[in-house]
Amino acid sequence: MERGNDVQILITDTHRMYAEGLKAMLKVKKRLGNPLVATSSVEALLIMEQQPVDLLITNVQLNGVSGIDLTRKVKQRFPCTKVLAVTSEENPDILYEVAEAEAEGVILKNSGPDQFLMAINNLLNNQTFYGSYGLPGLLRGMIKPGINGNFLNGNALTITETEILSLIIRELTDEQIAGILKLNPLTISRYRKIIHRKTGTKTLVGLFRYAFENHLE
Repeated sequence: MERGNDVQILITDTHRMYAEGLKAMLKVKKRLGNPLVATSSVEALLIMEQQPVDLLITNVQLNGVSGIDLTRKVKQRFPCTKVLAVTSEENPDILYEVAEAEAEGVILKNSGPDQFLMAINNLLNNQTFYGSYGLPGLLRGMIKPGINGNFLNGNALTITETEILSLIIRELTDEQIAGILKLNPLTISRYRKIIHRKTGTKTLVGLFRYAFENHLE
């Protein structure tokens, strides 16, 4: 699904020149409104307190508070905001940290425009972007099923809700899920909110973890 200029993106990078370059690329290639720029976690949070942000693109390596810690703060305070973490190296330890912080995606800093646009499109369509690793593989390496007390029993969900959850973690969009179940996409969106409430999760990554811990994948 194409998203228009109603989308608000915030780019956070210590190097303003890189952030401004990424901003210019997005404006030209995707017409995604007018992305905002911050050079620190503190500045990013101040901006987000003043206006809603749909997508935060943040470098993992920031001066002061790291991009991973920024992601944790954002997910606590603004759980509806999607997060795409940018890293200079494809280090598994960093990827695990990004996934644990519940960012929806991660991308290498030297990726080309098409790769960035694919990642952004995925996140804005309630999907994830973890490259060749894949979010499910990373989470399965982190989770020990059945022993995390932070999640509810899978029986809390109805049959329909469980079916929708299984389709969500297959990374299908609301439109695709609606087509499979012959429902309206707005109905699927409402179900997402119900599922989040019942499972005690606030993010897409939280839903993945819930599903794996309760064997609902």
